[in-house]
Amino acid sequence: MAARTQLLGWFAAVAGGMDQAYFQGWISPTGSPASDTQWHLYEAVGDGSTAFIYSRGAPLFTRTTYLAPPNGLALTSGGGTGECGDAQFAELPVHPSAVTACQRTTVEDCLTSKFGI
Repeated sequence: MAARTQLLGWFAAVAGGMDQAYFQGWISPTGSPASDTQWHLYEAVGDGSTAFIYSRGAPLFTRTTYLAPPNGLALTSGGGTGECGDAQFAELPVHPSAVTACQRTTVEDCLTSKFGI
């Protein structure tokens, strides 16, 4: 299976660099908030027909294209693409299926409380 490039969070090559999403194509709009040094909570939920991207529980983007799921996981390494990142991850929950809005809120509340974000 061919590698699929996906990014969620910061990407310095884009003006501003924060709140970026690339899933085999840019999902985030042009122009984003300026990067900062604060912790952020990003989420992506896909149900096979639509992808929903959130930041701290607030909807950022909804997309009906570029929906193929990742076929591997590489954090900050670029997955062999040579594009390395400089990010820190406090926790990375991964679920075997799309979570409901209620489940997502529960995870958000737990993580924001746990890490004070």
